[in-house]
Amino acid sequence: MIRKYRPEDYELISEWWSYHKAVSPPKIILPETGLIKDDICASFMYTVENKIGFIAWTVSNPTSRHKDIYDGVKDITKMFIEKARADSIMIIFTTTDVIGLSRLYESCGFTNCSKQSSELIFKV
Repeated sequence: MIRKYRPEDYELISEWWSYHKAVSPPKIILPETGLIKDDICASFMYTVENKIGFIAWTVSNPTSRHKDIYDGVKDITKMFIEKARADSIMIIFTTTDVIGLSRLYESCGFTNCSKQSSELIFKV
């Protein structure tokens, strides 16, 4: 079952980011549009006024099976696409250097605009 992210989920998914050696974003910057699937995976979608969505902070529980993770992230991504359509979002953008995640997004209709990606974060 997919449910909305709740602030009390932060500690759990922060552990997932740590396991994957990813940056844990500050709790306060996570959008309300975060979704979690059965404690298997989580992802967030930011939206901005000029009709753009941005999927970020996708992470999986390291103890989950790969197929469950794949299915979970795909289901969450499809829900983000549905929300974007309902909210008249014109484009959804995401970035990843994980080949499997890139292929998953492509299977959902995303177009890969770059064969190499750099992801940079500046913490203020």
